[in-house]
Amino acid sequence: MKEKEFYTDRLILREINDEEWDNYYNHVTEADEIFVQYGREPTEDLLEFIKHPTPDVIYHSIILKDTDEMVGYIGIPEYNSSIEYYIFPEHRRNGYCFEALKSFVDLYLDGKITENNREIVVAEIIMDNEASINMVIKAGFKKHSVGCRFGYKDKKKEEIRAQAWMCTYEYSRKGE
Repeated sequence: MKEKEFYTDRLILREINDEEWDNYYNHVTEADEIFVQYGREPTEDLLEFIKHPTPDVIYHSIILKDTDEMVGYIGIPEYNSSIEYYIFPEHRRNGYCFEALKSFVDLYLDGKITENNREIVVAEIIMDNEASINMVIKAGFKKHSVGCRFGYKDKKKEEIRAQAWMCTYEYSRKGE
């Protein structure tokens, strides 16, 4: 059985609960950061979709040990190795995301998140998000590819609503 809480020097990473997810949703929408987080302009469908955690993604709240305050979340789907994270704007530039990312990646690769050892973690980041790009590089991720993500106005994909240039970074212990 996988553990539900993990500890770093300053943080607790614990499985997210409904109240904490609501806290995340309120932060990301009130800060007008839907595009930053999802690479798409907000739509009613997208906002409705993110009101609840995505099934098959293992989410952990990032909690300050000293105050028990949530400062963001980190997660990874069970079906692939694509990490995601978000730090509330008022808690950025304190190193919390870096600390959580380094710990979570190690736990994931060691099988402590999913009970299966893994070899690689991927981070997909909007090209304009220099802070996130610099952080994953500092954490040991290497640039892998560049591409474009499209959002469409309708399901027939006839009219592009938004696009975002993305960079993919990979972290692997191979060659350490």
